[in-house]
Amino acid sequence: MAKNDDPRTIPPYLPFETFVTALAHFKATAVPGRIDKTAFPSDMHRLQRGQVQSALKFLSLIDDSENTRPELRKLVAAHGTEEWGESLVEIVFEKYARLIGDLDLDTATQKQLDDRFHAAGVSGQMLMKAVRFYLALMTAADLTFSPHLVARRTTGNGAPKKRTPRKPASQNTSGGAKSTRNKETPPQTDALPPGLIEFPIPIGTSASFIRVPRDITTKDIPLVQAIFSAVEALAKQNGGGK
Repeated sequence: MAKNDDPRTIPPYLPFETFVTALAHFKATAVPGRIDKTAFPSDMHRLQRGQVQSALKFLSLIDDSENTRPELRKLVAAHGTEEWGESLVEIVFEKYARLIGDLDLDTATQKQLDDRFHAAGVSGQMLMKAVRFYLALMTAADLTFSPHLVARRTTGNGAPKKRTPRKPASQNTSGGAKSTRNKETPPQTDALPPGLIEFPIPIGTSASFIRVPRDITTKDIPLVQAIFSAVEALAKQNGGGK
């Protein structure tokens, strides 16, 4: 498939919280008559500014000349109010209609949704990010969707991604484990990426956990709730258990 470079037809693939941050900035300051790269928060990366602009064009919130449409002003006004979810449905979701088509999102599988986005000209990491934005958007609008859509993704060969196994401790001549730890060498563990904090979830004998950024704020809660909504749907589907 030929690469699609038209921002009017490429679905947004930036983090949903970045998009919301831009709207919150406009509400705290003023909605510019023209959304150029100087309209965004000073600490927003230039790449993110371009991604927000592309998202605004796809959603028809600005025109091809980057001039603000009335729909953007209405969406910004609704941010942080009880009308937020309803405004997302009214203003935003119809822009996805030509992409989603007649797909039943309450029963769809991950591949079915991916196929719709792939037909719009996105693939690879961009496709996964575009789907993630769309699901976060649905969650913010308080819409339901199939738990299959947030299932764990697989590698290119169809196998689930696996953690790198821990290296066994070296053995001494008497057969006992020989410690290789010292003040400079930390114990072998699954590395926790910098900036994240891990919360264990004691479900049966499974080693379950959730990792979130240490600088998480209340504006990130809708994304966290999206995951737990999907988990709740899966739990209901599985029944009461043993």
